[in-house]
Amino acid sequence: MASRSTLTAWLAGLDAPRLSRVLGIRKDAVAPPEPRSMEESAERLLRPGSVALVLPQLPLPCLQVAEALAALGASQSRGALARALGATAPTAARELDAVLEALADHTLVWPDGDGNLHMAAPLQQAWDAPLGLDAPLEELLEGVTSEELRGMLVALGTKPPGTRRQRTAAVLEHHGDPQRVAAVIAKAPSAARQLLERRAKSAPHHTEFAVFEAPTADVQPGERWALDRGFLIRNRHGHGPARMPAEVTLALRGPDWRAPFDPVPPVAELVPVPAVEVEREAAAAATAFAAHAASVLSACSAAPPARLKSGGIGARELGRIGKAAQADDAVVRITLESAHSVGLPAADGDRVAPTAVYDTWVAQEPAAQFADLLHAWWNLQFTPSQSRDEDNKSLPAVAGAPRCSACLQARRGLLAAATALPEGQGVQVGTDLGPLVAWHRPLAHLSFHDKTPCAAAVREAELTGVFARGALSRLGAALVTGDR
Repeated sequence: MASRSTLTAWLAGLDAPRLSRVLGIRKDAVAPPEPRSMEESAERLLRPGSVALVLPQLPLPCLQVAEALAALGASQSRGALARALGATAPTAARELDAVLEALADHTLVWPDGDGNLHMAAPLQQAWDAPLGLDAPLEELLEGVTSEELRGMLVALGTKPPGTRRQRTAAVLEHHGDPQRVAAVIAKAPSAARQLLERRAKSAPHHTEFAVFEAPTADVQPGERWALDRGFLIRNRHGHGPARMPAEVTLALRGPDWRAPFDPVPPVAELVPVPAVEVEREAAAAATAFAAHAASVLSACSAAPPARLKSGGIGARELGRIGKAAQADDAVVRITLESAHSVGLPAADGDRVAPTAVYDTWVAQEPAAQFADLLHAWWNLQFTPSQSRDEDNKSLPAVAGAPRCSACLQARRGLLAAATALPEGQGVQVGTDLGPLVAWHRPLAHLSFHDKTPCAAAVREAELTGVFARGALSRLGAALVTGDR
């Protein structure tokens, strides 16, 4: 595959620090058994499952640039990408370069020796219709007969050449000129013009199962005019809806249309927050959480909670533990899920009982105990404080919640957004960070019980002391940088 060969060559050309950084981001690709060659590393990095793992970590501008590349097609120049994004001015060009650098660090987009950009194939398939565009004309013309191509050229007022290949090239040349396409459509019958303009503003509606549909005659006014000129194209059997080539859509959107590109995060409304107040509140929260967590696990050690037949600890036992530890449900759940993830309690028959790991943990100083639990919480692949499902039924704890990378990224996005706040300032209310979190992690999962964006993630961060007074605490900063 071309993408694998260009990626292999790009990886081979990196210096040691950059290669270490790239592979450090995509740890699953270098997990044991370690790849034996650069080509094998490239093959692993291009696996759909590996690409899917990294997508939720990307901020908005990275996803926007990747979508634009997917829409433009394989092997595009940086200049074509910059023009599509409207990022040709010096400042915007530097911002685009920074985004491309980040995408390269994640091994999702990389340059070749000629300066063209290449994209990991699985990422290219992440959008059914990138930028609301259907397939390019060349792809849609594959099922069109030579006689149909001849008819298109006649209708366009162009003398058709003799062979199918020449006719295809002539249609491609005509539709490749946006001004010419727009001029022809401007003179179209009203119904055809309105149909095409409407289609250019909406995402394409075609389906993989269109082959099972009956052939469709003209169902919309003006469609026949557009089909005759190749502004809309049906598959070779006339099945399914007519599709608009990407070139036609872009021509109708006009020369001023640009793909979305938001390299600068949104500005949150901030208030002054002295650092000493942030640290005081964070310390109080962390101390309280550490004490409650120790009490929760002590209560479980003294009287191991019963397991439900379906697995996990049910609401009644959680209530008993909370009462014994004088801790609310969220703290009990965060503690149990974090502790369970590092093996402090574990299933033992019909109970959830402490393990030998717990015996070692409980002998540590409270600060070390807290650090272990906080680090475990930071890496949980779900939202531990979530107590009810979508049907509002109570959820058991330590029942093996499904992995949710996007839930993890909601937590990571919150702290990334808080890290970006100016020193000495914070948001009035923690959930005011919602738009900023959405910029840092647009694919992050927002709990269906959150009345405001990221409310669950904010609440957990406040309970553990990593976020206080609307700002990141020193504990939170240490967590982000991996400083245990």
